[in-house]
Amino acid sequence: MRHPDLERLVESDTTWPYEAYEFVLNALDHAAAKSQAMEDTFSAEGTEADNAGASSHVDGKQIALAARELAQQEFGQMAPVVFHQWGIRATLDLGRIIFKLIEIGLLNQNEGDSLEDFEGVYAIPDDLLNGFRIEIADY
Repeated sequence: MRHPDLERLVESDTTWPYEAYEFVLNALDHAAAKSQAMEDTFSAEGTEADNAGASSHVDGKQIALAARELAQQEFGQMAPVVFHQWGIRATLDLGRIIFKLIEIGLLNQNEGDSLEDFEGVYAIPDDLLNGFRIEIADY
């Protein structure tokens, strides 16, 4: 089911399609889940006192890295093509999408959050293909 607030956003600002916003929200969830899993690991290892101030808030770099991982999982070697179709040319675009979602009230901004957190995290499209190899069998 499509989110009505996202629908309205896409109607008023056609910079990115609905699917790009939805993907970035999924990347945020992915980053938060990874962050929570790390916190759970630290707690299980008995280092709760060391991490008492930690929260499950994720920063721009974590979201951008989660977006790359999710894109590779969902789209494989087509990830650069999908990002291109959506108009995502740099990790800064991921940040711009996040801040649009903050503008319409779907996300909250913490005091230290900044668009610059997303700048230059990795190169799109090149780093979307990291880890992939194309092998052609001998004839």
